[in-house]
Amino acid sequence: MYKIGVFTGKFMPLHKGHLRSIKIASKQVETLYVVICYDENLMKRECDKYNLPYINDEIRKEWLSHYLRKFKNTKVVVLDQTNLKPFPDGIEDFKKLLLSSIGGHLDCFFGGEPSYQKFAEDVFGVPYILIDPSRSKVTISATDIRRDLKKNHRYLKHRVNKYLNKKAQ
Repeated sequence: MYKIGVFTGKFMPLHKGHLRSIKIASKQVETLYVVICYDENLMKRECDKYNLPYINDEIRKEWLSHYLRKFKNTKVVVLDQTNLKPFPDGIEDFKKLLLSSIGGHLDCFFGGEPSYQKFAEDVFGVPYILIDPSRSKVTISATDIRRDLKKNHRYLKHRVNKYLNKKAQ
């Protein structure tokens, strides 16, 4: 078992696949930081692009905190990347910001994106533990949900669905 783990994402919107993966990760660490990567400009562009109501960091943090409230070893934090240089130029600033937001140390990264493995291992020097990268258990991505909210609403938990549908009217 690892001591400190990190699961990062935009969670835009938070969906059942995210929650499943976070629950799996939380069982492998003493403390799991669920880090909401937030860039206000990018988030606004994404919401506008897909005609969605703006999903700010506070809303995503509330969703995650609500659905993870029974996981006592899980902490939700926001990492505001709005003023960081884009990848790869801003990588050292990202590293400093991430480490400071979780207390300065981590033992592993969790996620479902194979393309992040080299990044986690090279930049942070920790293992990247893949969780269902083929999305075989929950066959959706947040991008697919943003593209077609009506078609993919079943992948959203009630609170998320309610917010998106109330705001979309």
